[in-house]
Amino acid sequence: MKKIGYLTVAIFVLAVFAACYSEIEDDPRQPGDLLPIAGAYNVRDLGGYAGADGKHVKYGKLIRAGSLDLLTSRDQNRLFGEIGVKTVVDFRSKRLVIDSDLEKVESERDGSKDKLPDDVTVEWQNTAIDEQLVIPDYETILSNRALSSPFDVENAVVEGYKAIVVGKSGYPSGAQTQYKAFFDTLLNSASVGSSDPDPVLFHCSAGKDRTGVAAALLLSALGVDREIIIQDYVASAEYVAEKYYPVGPYVAQAARDNIKGIRQLAQLWTAGGDYAAQADAALTASTMKSEKRKQIQTKLDDGNTEEGARAAAETWVTGPVGQATINGTVAGTKSAYMNYANITDEQIEQSAREASAKVQPLLTVRREYIRAAFNAIEAATYTDTTVPKITAYLKEKIGLSDTDIQRLQSLYLEP
Repeated sequence: MKKIGYLTVAIFVLAVFAACYSEIEDDPRQPGDLLPIAGAYNVRDLGGYAGADGKHVKYGKLIRAGSLDLLTSRDQNRLFGEIGVKTVVDFRSKRLVIDSDLEKVESERDGSKDKLPDDVTVEWQNTAIDEQLVIPDYETILSNRALSSPFDVENAVVEGYKAIVVGKSGYPSGAQTQYKAFFDTLLNSASVGSSDPDPVLFHCSAGKDRTGVAAALLLSALGVDREIIIQDYVASAEYVAEKYYPVGPYVAQAARDNIKGIRQLAQLWTAGGDYAAQADAALTASTMKSEKRKQIQTKLDDGNTEEGARAAAETWVTGPVGQATINGTVAGTKSAYMNYANITDEQIEQSAREASAKVQPLLTVRREYIRAAFNAIEAATYTDTTVPKITAYLKEKIGLSDTDIQRLQSLYLEP
């Protein structure tokens, strides 16, 4: 009995030791790991992916993320203490944006400043993606929906991805200059002669578009397989879903309010009586804010007349419904508005649902987006036809030399 007991204990001890040894030997990290950061979305370590020459991307050196304006103290300790991030590349633009009140104007970056330790260098690489790509904001989408003007949002995003890598009319180089500055930051993240770079974090607002393209170009330079790169890109869809979940209901409500306002204004053309009171009711029902309300009220104050109401309607049509007076005439405006004079609540609800659906391509990532960027790169013309198109692109469009690519691989890959 004792022998049996001793044998059982011995087997148990060996099993525990084997399990512990296995845990020590097996790295729990996975390529493209989502990091446990509470105050930011889509924060991922690009380490672990198989790259050139049978090597793998180093863990803890290349971090991609969304905006960092809500980082907690624990988040900061994790990123800048434990991981040791020394440089943050911010891809958000200088474009002036309108806030949720449709009044206050500020830059995209200033609207949500990163919460960083004092000793972290911020490299602001302004890709100006919103200025150069034909991707409408939510109000424009609503405007086109409200005025029954078709706009293919998904196609606009696809064209935007092409433009960011190869440019378009008016922006011949897309964001190539900004991405070259990004690569320069990576190349200079280690002292001369060292193969141990300081960790770099790069981000935009959601970490899905500008950052997604940056990660795709970087992983391409490191020799990661194209399909793996695409998988890393599309993972953002899951990680930003929570961030953008409230947008759909918000857009639906905004569409609902605006169309109801248009309906009330449309009724001004035929209704009699107190036009000013009716116009004020329409304004109250809308999502319009004080500055535009003041402009319209000034028109109404010119007289409680049908002419004043029409003037107000003309001013309105340059506001949230986002289009100048139809055909440049009051008659054109009247014609457009009369389509909404008798719209039913059920039809308004349908329009609200359609508006919410229409904005969805802006709130996620899809394989066709990044494929469009890669296809544009493949379709471009290069001087060196002896290397893969992506390599030629990195050299001739981004401006990396063979030495730069070799150094990137020596810095960020390991056996």
